[in-house]
Amino acid sequence: MTLLRRLLFGIIAGLPAGALVAVVTDPSWIPWAAHTVVLGAVLGLFFGDHRQSSGSAFSVGLLIGLLDWVTWTLTLAPALEGEQPSWTIAVAVARFPDLVGAALFGGTAGLAFHALSRAGTVLGCLTYHHLSSLFVPLSAACP
Repeated sequence: MTLLRRLLFGIIAGLPAGALVAVVTDPSWIPWAAHTVVLGAVLGLFFGDHRQSSGSAFSVGLLIGLLDWVTWTLTLAPALEGEQPSWTIAVAVARFPDLVGAALFGGTAGLAFHALSRAGTVLGCLTYHHLSSLFVPLSAACP
């Protein structure tokens, strides 16, 4: 899978996951949409060029959600607001709902990315074999 395709699949996977989290957490929409596009692109970069199982895709997405919570919620957002970033237990407990939202986003986006990449592989294989010959058996690279 090319880099551009991974980025595109990541962004597409991030949008419904971001919408799901937005319904639950009710953030301001424009910054949240930009945030989900960036996280979706990061998801596409993390997945790399090899196939993932659905469990592995969910785990990678969950990890990205956790990293987002630490880097954005606990570090960058307070710094951009002119506050000192703090990683104390009290701050983490206060921001726990954001952690749940980030984990929900990451896991859902990971599964959506897996489904998109799987569908893209199947569609690509069928298109290739349909165009080359109707009687060529599917290769080992195709599911």
